[in-house]
Amino acid sequence: MSRKRILSVSLHTVLLSLRATMLQERGYEVISIVGNATEQCERGGFDLFVIGHSVPEAEVDEMIGAWRRGCDAPIVFVLRNGNREREGGHHYVNSLDPDELVETVTTILGDKPGTEGMIPSELRD
Repeated sequence: MSRKRILSVSLHTVLLSLRATMLQERGYEVISIVGNATEQCERGGFDLFVIGHSVPEAEVDEMIGAWRRGCDAPIVFVLRNGNREREGGHHYVNSLDPDELVETVTTILGDKPGTEGMIPSELRD
C-alpha cells in the first residue's frame, strides 16, 4: 500500500516543519508549502489538505477552489484559540494541541493512532 499524501500549507515555517515531522513519523508523505499552494491544489493527487491558521483568507479561498477542482479529499484547518471555523473545511483542530492534529489525520485517513506520547516533548508548545 502506498503512503498517504498530505499537502500542508502555512506562513510559519517552523510550525510547518513541526507538523510535517509529526505526520512523517506516522508514515505519511507530507508536502509542505510556505504561502499559496494553488498550483499544487490544482494538480491534485493528495489524500488530505492541512491549512494553517496563518494563511490569509483570500489565499485560503483561492486554494480551496483549486483543491475542489483537483480532488475531493478532506480539508483540515489548524485554528488558533479564538479563531472562528473557516468555510470549506471538513475538520478543525486547535493549533495549541499537536496531538489533536495527529489524531484527526489518522482518523480521517483510516490509520490507527499509535501509542500515547508519540509526539516528542520538543515538538510541543
